[in-house]
Amino acid sequence: MYPCSPFLLFITLFILFPQTSDSQKDEYYRACAPKKFECGNFEDDILFPFQVDDGRPSYCGHPGYKITCENDSPEIQIGSKTYRVAGRRIDYANQLLTVVDKRFEDNGYCPIPSEDNYLPQPPLFGLPNPSFNVTLCHNCSEPINNPALEEVPCLQKIEAHPAYYTIMTPSALSPDVRKKCNVSVLPILSGAYTQLTGNQMTIVEAAKEGFQVYWLTGEEGCLPCRGAGGLCGSDPHDPAKSACFCTDQSQFPDCLRAPASGTNTRKPVKIVIGLSAGVGGIILSVFLFIIKKKRKARYTHKERLFFFNKAVTISRNVEAFLENYGSFSPKRYKYAEIKKDNQIFQG
Repeated sequence: MYPCSPFLLFITLFILFPQTSDSQKDEYYRACAPKKFECGNFEDDILFPFQVDDGRPSYCGHPGYKITCENDSPEIQIGSKTYRVAGRRIDYANQLLTVVDKRFEDNGYCPIPSEDNYLPQPPLFGLPNPSFNVTLCHNCSEPINNPALEEVPCLQKIEAHPAYYTIMTPSALSPDVRKKCNVSVLPILSGAYTQLTGNQMTIVEAAKEGFQVYWLTGEEGCLPCRGAGGLCGSDPHDPAKSACFCTDQSQFPDCLRAPASGTNTRKPVKIVIGLSAGVGGIILSVFLFIIKKKRKARYTHKERLFFFNKAVTISRNVEAFLENYGSFSPKRYKYAEIKKDNQIFQG
């Protein structure tokens, strides 16, 4: 038997605890890797919560954030309205998306408030803080003489009633205005707000610039997940929840590993690591126990062989001494020899 070498021990540990390689990346992470989406002037990677028809699994995004490309125009459905995704990119760092009401792209369209106003509703979207809004006072029962109110001619023509806008919030309006008019809030971009208040842009032009919305899904966990090198997605077992997909689950405590092929089992990282360490420890302990037993057996055999060889050597030395000097035991004589010796002494 040969002693346990450090090299053999290293090989054993390497087999028990294999290193992560690119070929071992988690299935969820590979499936949801960022892909470039191009539509008209828009060109950006599509990450959670958004999804497009690019062949990736549905859990890479959220069903409420689907972006389509219609006539070179990226579009998204928010509530009952269709919006055009404005700009060239999505602000993932701040979770902001700039959108324009599709109805405003008609040159003759006037921003007529709908029943649900213009404000996006939770749980998918909300307005960022701070947001820039104007207040529409429309369908008024009679004209209102207030210097803070600016007329909206196109809206007056459509509704056949006085219509106004103001930068005041609805709560800041006088009770008289709230009583005589329907009040709605129209969000706009910060740049448009500045130009509107500086009389450099009309209310219709400001509305056509669009506004920003803040998406709410995954707002708490996605930034830490991406910061740890993971990708956000929907939990394949519960699409209403977000999940973090990682190449190395030690990067983030909530990483979700794809189940083995043909199974539908979720394996949290702590369980996987615990089982691996436990099994590896047992195998290593058995391996070291066997090595120790073999060493002990080898040393016992050597001891027996040593004493046997020593005994043989002593026996051979005794035989040589006796051959040279004879034995020390009393010598036995025959009667005839004794009688002969006595006759010699008597003579």
